[in-house]
Amino acid sequence: MIRTIQKHTTISQQIDLLKSRGLLFGSEELARTVLSDYGYYNIINGYKDLYTYRDPSGSEHYNTGISFEHIYSLFCMDHVIRNQIMIILLDLEESLKSITANVIAEQISTDQNEYLKLAHYQNRRSTLYQFSLPAIIDILKKTCCSNKDPIKHHREKYGNVPPWVLFKSLYFSTLVNFIRLQKPEIKKDIIQKLYPLSPDRINRYTIELFLDSLFLFLEYRNLCAHGGRVYNHVSSAKIRITDESKIELSSCLKSCSKLDASYGLGRLWVLFSLFRRTDHALNLSETIHKEMVRHCSIFPNDRELLITASGASPIYENI
Repeated sequence: MIRTIQKHTTISQQIDLLKSRGLLFGSEELARTVLSDYGYYNIINGYKDLYTYRDPSGSEHYNTGISFEHIYSLFCMDHVIRNQIMIILLDLEESLKSITANVIAEQISTDQNEYLKLAHYQNRRSTLYQFSLPAIIDILKKTCCSNKDPIKHHREKYGNVPPWVLFKSLYFSTLVNFIRLQKPEIKKDIIQKLYPLSPDRINRYTIELFLDSLFLFLEYRNLCAHGGRVYNHVSSAKIRITDESKIELSSCLKSCSKLDASYGLGRLWVLFSLFRRTDHALNLSETIHKEMVRHCSIFPNDRELLITASGASPIYENI
């Protein structure tokens, strides 16, 4: 591979380049401010795909009539949706930490020397050691030695860090993998507190769906935390769906029938709608709907493009 060092360009040079490719500008002053605040890479490279084509020589051009304001509006739409997803996932993470800690305390122990024993958990197969049971328990033990409060306070005053204190300091990825390593009875107890299900309706299909959902949420959380594009993101996290599981899940959880054909934001919305709490799915759908209406009222030709790209057609059907 030939190493290539990219050259720095000024904002004036960036605007000139975009003009040479056919991009229109309603206000260069706005463009200068926006490019200065968010950067060419984030706005242009991140959101131009719907509006460009390449000629036979491979050179990039913008479709007729596309303006900088058009691309910036899409950037703003994605920005607002991403922030809403992050708010939901942070709230879900906080709730999941509390519920898991209480289940561990009730079913195993509040004593760190007891609830951190390997024997209480399942060492599920993992391609990477860092996600194995010994590695996850080691992370929890090291976290118990943290010099940050409230862990330090509990360790020094009581000589013990209970799970509800320890879990507040865990990364979401550690929590998700810790839940994956629980024995079935622990998983069922956690699920019952999150899904509107009685214990007899929680089976291997429900557990698989729940765990798959957590890994999808984890992917979106990392994407949002790093300012990634969400409106057309298709998760690499797989939701295990079979003909048998569809029948079983649809009989006990509303919206499960929509999972098979869903993708992108649509799938994220469906997974949120399965939870006992209904506000997460509602807040996401309202945010997507509001931003889509705003953007498409200015650029109506984008409606079908965005519906297809996002996969959230159930939310957009009234736009």
